[in-house]
Amino acid sequence: MPSSTTPSKARGVKYKPVKDKVLCEAWLSVSCDPINGIYQSGDDFYNKGKEAFDTELARLKSTVAERPVSLLNSRFQTISQAVSKFVACHEKVLRVCQSGRSPSDQERDAVALYESIPKNGSFKFLQCWHILRDSEKWGAWRTSNEK
Repeated sequence: MPSSTTPSKARGVKYKPVKDKVLCEAWLSVSCDPINGIYQSGDDFYNKGKEAFDTELARLKSTVAERPVSLLNSRFQTISQAVSKFVACHEKVLRVCQSGRSPSDQERDAVALYESIPKNGSFKFLQCWHILRDSEKWGAWRTSNEK
């Protein structure tokens, strides 16, 4: 039986959807930088991503949680994995190509398909998919990380 004096490892503040959105935008802005984009070391890339993330949160007058670069990187990995799975569901829905289905209907169908897979759970990153889906850079990154 654990003692009441045993310190518990508390989790940090949960990410809110706006912060996930800002994180995706920061990742895109840093990775698509035409001058530094391809010549950045991993550390430089992630530090610039954190700087862009913090700057945008300050601009939005949102509280800037002190999150280390490693946690932001980990969160982006989580987002990317979920969005990649959603992309596969969305592509499957598009291949069915039902007559009379609007893009928003197809989006809802893709969310339903994603959530019907038990290990996926609910899809919490639709706003991130809207940001990342048309980015050539993210598409290439996603493809290289699926291997």
